Amino acid sequence: MLTPFVNLTDDPEAGAIMHLELGTAGIGITSEPTACTGVLHGTTGGYIFIRAATCWVVRGKVPLEVAKEMDASPFGQHYLCVNGDVAWRSPEEWAQPDAGEMREVGLDKARMTRRNVIRVAQRMGLTLWVDLYLIYTQEALNYFVQTLRQHGLAIIADS
Repeated sequence: MLTPFVNLTDDPEAGAIMHLELGTAGIGITSEPTACTGVLHGTTGGYIFIRAATCWVVRGKVPLEVAKEMDASPFGQHYLCVNGDVAWRSPEEWAQPDAGEMREVGLDKARMTRRNVIRVAQRMGLTLWVDLYLIYTQEALNYFVQTLRQHGLAIIADS
């Protein structure tokens, strides 16, 4: 049985619940919720975890190959939402090359269609990334962090 995240809107126990969720996944806490934002941030490696009402929003670059691996997992089609796309489309639909890498090789992303950006980036050997996830269950959050760790993409905080 999966454990969906509860809606923490106006929940007086939100801070404690968020601490537990992040701690269970091995994510370090970098800021506490405030009365204004109610947001608790966590980080592991270069990834930032922000709690929304019923999910964790994760920002950070996940290589397309790792994103495809996660998408093929039991969590991929229902609990790990790539780029906030609740139509659950493939990570390939959202992957992009790093803008800095594109500039380094002299490509102007603003002057190209998305399809051409991807085609040229792949031809030039640039890594494609997915940089936003919505995660809806504790088990999917644990899996996400574990997968990052297995690929050497995240440093897990000591508990």
